[in-house]
Amino acid sequence: MKIFQILFYYLPAFLTPIIIIRLVIQNENYIMLVYFIPLVVFIVSIFIVRAKEIGEKINANQKFFIIPALGHYLKTSFEVYAIMILLMPLAALIWTFSDYAYIGFEAPIIYNLFDMIGFPRWDGSNILNFFIISFITTLYGYFVLFVGKFLCESFIAIAYIANNIKK
Repeated sequence: MKIFQILFYYLPAFLTPIIIIRLVIQNENYIMLVYFIPLVVFIVSIFIVRAKEIGEKINANQKFFIIPALGHYLKTSFEVYAIMILLMPLAALIWTFSDYAYIGFEAPIIYNLFDMIGFPRWDGSNILNFFIISFITTLYGYFVLFVGKFLCESFIAIAYIANNIKK
């Protein structure tokens, strides 16, 4: 179980800030640090909290423990994805009020969501679009959290049923 914690939780928590700093420096897009600093803080804290939680909640002595561990990791992945979405209004603010702000690299969630909404390049006067984007990203982010939690609980329930039948 410790190797699972290290490979799937602590290693990504360690590598996330390094990758983001490298991407920002490589693209010389320092204005996006306003979006990436909270993103990295949330992602690293999610990985660390979930790494501790998996050691407490999942019993490696049971016959079926891989399925709940997989469900737990799926929930963590969905939480990371949801944080990216929930912080999207911050990226929209930067994109809106900066003359040269761009993401600098392909972040499909950002580009696809902005294209889906029809996000225009603002001159700073259209505050209604910002509120629409904030509302849509909030709903979408919570939907992603809900789906992740549902999948996690489904996998854990399947493992509990399998462990009880095995007895």
